[in-house]
Amino acid sequence: MAVRLGWRYQHSGEIAEAPAKDVVARLESLETVDDRRVIDAVLGAVPMPRIMISTLFDEYEKLSFDARIGKSPRQVELALNPHRRSQKNLLAVIGDKPVAELSRQDALQFRGWWSDRLRDEKLSVKSANKEVNCLRAMFRVVSDARLMGVENPFKGIAFRNHVTQGKSRGETVSRDWIVQMLLAPGCLLGGINDEARRIVAILAETGARPGEICGLEQADFVLDDPIPHIRIRPNQIREIKTSMSIRNLPLVGAALPAAKALVAAGGIVRYRGKNGSFTTGVNKFLRENAAFETGQQSLYSLRHALQDRFIAVEAPDMLVASVMGHKFSRPKYGAGPTLKQKQEWLARIALMPPSLNQP
Repeated sequence: MAVRLGWRYQHSGEIAEAPAKDVVARLESLETVDDRRVIDAVLGAVPMPRIMISTLFDEYEKLSFDARIGKSPRQVELALNPHRRSQKNLLAVIGDKPVAELSRQDALQFRGWWSDRLRDEKLSVKSANKEVNCLRAMFRVVSDARLMGVENPFKGIAFRNHVTQGKSRGETVSRDWIVQMLLAPGCLLGGINDEARRIVAILAETGARPGEICGLEQADFVLDDPIPHIRIRPNQIREIKTSMSIRNLPLVGAALPAAKALVAAGGIVRYRGKNGSFTTGVNKFLRENAAFETGQQSLYSLRHALQDRFIAVEAPDMLVASVMGHKFSRPKYGAGPTLKQKQEWLARIALMPPSLNQP
């Protein structure tokens, strides 16, 4: 309660030893306060509220609610899960204790626990650092809000992340591979559910991110326009983190009949806001059927492939950035590429005529 008046909690003994001007300032801040509980808290007459490790996540969730404004329930869940998991693991490693009493030794003990896991379970440094960062963030938010005045014990204990060849974004795939494996009548992807297959067709022809397509609502499919397109924008399903990601993408080649089929079926239902389920399911299907040419390829490779096709036809950099949702490195003047211009360039690199696609 002392925090409400801008005071860090101090026990009455500490206040008595403080400079006289600080004591007077505390007393003056109470002149219009009638609540005895607040008065006692400001004067240190009550024990300091003890936020325990076991309640750290709940406290953080309440204090950081503004960081999740505009997110869908699914996005909120995904954003909070790592923090919830980090608290659970910290509790298991060092036991329950007041957050204000967390020491550097406690943080190093948690780091040591993760060090053992990295060695014995072959887990990634990225996973370890995510938990360390979540704990540092939760401690900072709670400490700042409660004016605990305690040094953050999780600061500077992240693991060094050596640069390695990974597959987080995937290597590119060839034009022929996309057509033969994913789009042509009777292709391998015909063995997966219709909604996933249609989303893949849109990804292949537009270069959109999987989460952007899984986050489309019915109103985001503009099929009766002279230039049929999709609108990637914030909606009830997902937020858009960067302004350059907000864009309209023309539907060409296999993407147009796929979009029409999705809309006719009621829009995106099975994978609505479930980008993780979609990408995991499709990647698993393709790997189980030995479809990928290398171990570094994934569904995200379609995005790389579209950029490669743009390079092959020497598309303007600004137009490529506009389609991909990338930041353009040079100063932006004017409105940027029009929908018509994007349609013309995408049509030049389209993978299939719409008539050959089987939605």
